[in-house]
Amino acid sequence: MPTVALELVQQDEVLERVKLLQDLFVKELEIARIDYRLAQDWSGDSSIFVDVVLKKTTLPAAVIARLSKEIAS
Repeated sequence: MPTVALELVQQDEVLERVKLLQDLFVKELEIARIDYRLAQDWSGDSSIFVDVVLKKTTLPAAVIARLSKEIAS
């Protein structure tokens, strides 16, 4: 996995925002967990990826669309 220079990231702010996101969706039955990782994107730019792990391998498209919209906002 590529490494991102720590000085480029305000880790406290990232942790705070991920924790807020986790708290907002803690009661969401379809979500198993929300994690994050620091890596490079396809172009080599440093990025923060938010990983949303679902409890089921298949969900209705409407549920996935709703969750995507809510998480993005």
